[in-house]
Amino acid sequence: MVVLICVDGARPDGIARAATPNLDRIGHEGSVCFHMQPVHPNLPLAGQQSLFRSVPPDVHGATGAELNGFKRTIPSLIDTLAAADLKVGMFYTIPSLREVSLPDSSSVNYCNARTHTSDGDNHIVEMAIRTAAMEDFDFLFVNLGHAGYVGAHYGWHSDEYIQAMTFTDACIGKFTDAIIALHQPVDFIVASNHSGGGEADEDLPLYMWGYRMVQGIKVEQPVSLLDIAPTIAYLYSIDPPREWQGKLIAEAIKDTPESEARSQSTVFGLED
Repeated sequence: MVVLICVDGARPDGIARAATPNLDRIGHEGSVCFHMQPVHPNLPLAGQQSLFRSVPPDVHGATGAELNGFKRTIPSLIDTLAAADLKVGMFYTIPSLREVSLPDSSSVNYCNARTHTSDGDNHIVEMAIRTAAMEDFDFLFVNLGHAGYVGAHYGWHSDEYIQAMTFTDACIGKFTDAIIALHQPVDFIVASNHSGGGEADEDLPLYMWGYRMVQGIKVEQPVSLLDIAPTIAYLYSIDPPREWQGKLIAEAIKDTPESEARSQSTVFGLED
């Protein structure tokens, strides 16, 4: 199983200030990147569609606060997994995430649009856990939207935002512990789809953790939000659609030439 957790509005500087023991553990036991490039505009709708369709906003057309001009012709990650007969579950707090796939591509598609309260994220996590205990999913997507709501309303450097990120970390720990108890083996990807400010130079966080992920490294290769969908497709041995522009985050995955080369450079003392 592969699990994608998207934390709306997560930023490296917010994670650094918040109490995040679960993300810290994930980063220590997996691969972490704090220089993942967002798309421009660095906004929620643009980031959602680029994350799942692996093209920039000027290609998929979601460039503002509404989906006016949005083109559904680019295959999404969810549609690609469904076409390969994989069972997908989606649990999210932001209703526009319904538009990242065709209606029938996910076996379970559940939205609880309560981003204004931390209880919304907790409810999504509990619903995903309960459903995963009953369903044999191949891929799970969980979106946590409270931190993004708080950042947008109180400021991305506010104490309220830091508190929201601390709560988000607790939700991540609760969810990952439960999924590991239910399903083995499992790989987790934890990422943000935007950092709130709208500027393209504001980096995003990315964590990759699981049985196929390299342990204890900071990813050095250039990484873009567009790279997540092709990387997940690779984990299922699925060829990415030709329209996708992202690339494999090879350095973080075991047994790729890139990760093997980095391992050798560490063994022979070529890395700091």
